[in-house]
Amino acid sequence: MAMEVQLLWAKIPFVGRWAVHYWYVVGDRHGQSLENLQRWEVWQRRELKPSSWGHLHQNLLTPYGGVGNAPVF
Repeated sequence: MAMEVQLLWAKIPFVGRWAVHYWYVVGDRHGQSLENLQRWEVWQRRELKPSSWGHLHQNLLTPYGGVGNAPVF
């Protein structure tokens, strides 16, 4: 079993012309699929979930969900 880390990004709503948001998705590689996905990111607000450490959040949003209505790259 191998671990895989992906860096994803999406434009931020309203300021997406100038600003983007990045996050990591970490998972276990099993053939063609990733399992046990976790999303890690730094957010503008602190302690939004029990799995937050200051501004660092685990699984604040879905792994491949963007921010607002922006597509994910």
